[in-house]
Amino acid sequence: MIIVVLGTAGYIFGSLWAGVEISFGFLISSIMVAAVSWLDDIRSLSVVIRFLVHAIAAAFVIFDIGYWHVITITAVPGSFDLGFFGSLVSGLWIVWMINAYNFMDGIDGIAGSQAVVSGLGWATIAYLAGTVEIAIFASVLVGAALGFLWHNWQPAKIFMGDVGSAYLGFVFAVIPILFIGKSNDIDAYIPLIAVALLWLFVFDTIWTFLRRLLRGERVWTAHREHLYQQLVRSGWQHRSVTVLYSILAGIIALITVWATSAATTRFWFAALSIAAVSVGILILVERKKRLT
Repeated sequence: MIIVVLGTAGYIFGSLWAGVEISFGFLISSIMVAAVSWLDDIRSLSVVIRFLVHAIAAAFVIFDIGYWHVITITAVPGSFDLGFFGSLVSGLWIVWMINAYNFMDGIDGIAGSQAVVSGLGWATIAYLAGTVEIAIFASVLVGAALGFLWHNWQPAKIFMGDVGSAYLGFVFAVIPILFIGKSNDIDAYIPLIAVALLWLFVFDTIWTFLRRLLRGERVWTAHREHLYQQLVRSGWQHRSVTVLYSILAGIIALITVWATSAATTRFWFAALSIAAVSVGILILVERKKRLT
């Protein structure tokens, strides 16, 4: 809960400091996501109710702030004009990341570490883009995550719970949308940057979801099939898996910040690095499975 409080305070303070309008749609939606997660922790709400609230929260953000209209990939001529379809893409992105972050909060330190890496990435990009309010907001999230991580490192004394993980997933999904109209130089690249800064969580959840779907499993039920969970089941300690994911996420974040200038050669280097990390994780998991 403290992460939610500090994050909310950081957003309000950053907006006031920079003299920009506060998005009450964002604030209300973040409280909705945290509240339904808190209720779920207490009395276990149905999947339908949780997804409905997440969808409403995403709709509030899109209505109040906007949505992605264009995506540019430097290696491909021109840009992809999403049109109104961009609202659907943005909404699905928000709902997916709320749940993906929650799914990935399964071992000590992993969710807090990812928050530190993503927060630092966004703080740096926002600072370079001159978007002070987002830089302050992201920096506060880093501080909150570091304070939490101090007590959540294996062996953990406290746990994030659905409230913290769902809130962080929502926030890191919405931060790139907060950039809309504020930095014309990188506006069209923001969706790709958003995915890159959360890549390991995005990749792990999508890969696991598709594997379970193809096997005919009920994908909405609890399981222990995520790549990071398979590493733990193979004998790795929580801290070892968390360190691995943190280092790889940090490398991707550094390359992403470096490639934000959108030079073609840098884009390809970033894309190949992300692909190499993804393949490396899969090879490691499969190798560990064969040895156990």
